[in-house]
Amino acid sequence: QNDNKALLAAATGAIWKCSISHENIAQFQEFRTIEALVQLLNNQPEEVLVNVVGALAECAKESDNRTTIRKAAGISPLVNLLTGTNPALLVNTCQALRQCAEEPESVTMIDRLDGVRLLWSLLKNQNPQVQAAAAWAISPCVKNIKDSGEMVRSFVGGLELIVSLLKSNDVEVLASICAAIAEIAKDEENLAVITDHGVVKLLSHLAARTEDVLRRYLAEAIAECCKWGNNRQAFGDNQAVAPLVKHL
Repeated sequence: QNDNKALLAAATGAIWKCSISHENIAQFQEFRTIEALVQLLNNQPEEVLVNVVGALAECAKESDNRTTIRKAAGISPLVNLLTGTNPALLVNTCQALRQCAEEPESVTMIDRLDGVRLLWSLLKNQNPQVQAAAAWAISPCVKNIKDSGEMVRSFVGGLELIVSLLKSNDVEVLASICAAIAEIAKDEENLAVITDHGVVKLLSHLAARTEDVLRRYLAEAIAECCKWGNNRQAFGDNQAVAPLVKHL
């Protein structure tokens, strides 16, 4: 029913909502629904694409489906969608790529298609949901791409941008940026750069926050940032230690 866009939007919307259930995902695997969804990533209106990509993001939480998406040639059209402007579509695309980036072959393709640079550029988006979704997707890319430290350094102003987002008022942005920093800081050169950009003070300011999703990734970011120079002492000087003890 490809030619009936209203019906297609309704059907893909139903598939997206149904794909939140693991049992339904298993059924979709049997019916080869994922391959059919990938075929819809090209030349469709945005209301269809939002649903299609949302469904793929849910299905990609299971490793077999990540492989299916890649083998069905889904990575390239997903990366291409990062250049759009629809916030809902950008959020879903980032979420899909976040899951796909857990698979070695897929993350290599994302890297080769310049997907990480496109994700990084979305950190400049004015919509905090887009910023957070992009940051969540950046973490597994940095974690799983070979020589990712050098790649990150190649993004002009990229590390400064990441650190600056620790001033955000949005808790999801803060949590996702902390998660990204925890991965970025595993590279010593990048840790030195973000230290120069004031990451210790900004992370320390968040230590008293009470949101669980933030505290988890904040603790990981602080742990990684402690591995450079005088950062351990600096976290103490900035009163980050006592609030962390209270988390226990």
